[in-house]
Amino acid sequence: MDNEPPKRRLRRRKIDTIATLNAYEQRIRSLPQSELYELEGAWLSSYDNWDTVEADKMSEEVEGPAGDPFLDNHTVRLLKVALERGVNALGITSERRAIRRYLAEIPVEGGRAASKVVFVGGHNSFTQKSSSKWSISRRDKRYKK
Repeated sequence: MDNEPPKRRLRRRKIDTIATLNAYEQRIRSLPQSELYELEGAWLSSYDNWDTVEADKMSEEVEGPAGDPFLDNHTVRLLKVALERGVNALGITSERRAIRRYLAEIPVEGGRAASKVVFVGGHNSFTQKSSSKWSISRRDKRYKK
């Protein structure tokens, strides 16, 4: 027992959030315009968001200091790129639910039932939602040294 080899310690890598979001944004910018048209007239939905924000109110309600990880996420970046490239996405909304009701309502006549909602978040095992090309991929992730 005294001659046991030392236990191997695994170090978990830490994600560099800002570098990851920058890499994600560059990947989305490199997509052809025809793929971005999937977002035309849609609300971008993710579990990273807690509220609904219309695209024309993004700068005053969501965008904070550059690089603020609490106000900056891939959904905000995707909307920003879509709007810059002439795609009329309507805004971002939360996919979160409590007792089968969405936490964030969509401010249009008919709510979610009458709206086009595109899930852009990552895989969620509880709801069987899978990742799409709009979520952060493995190749977008950057780690701290």
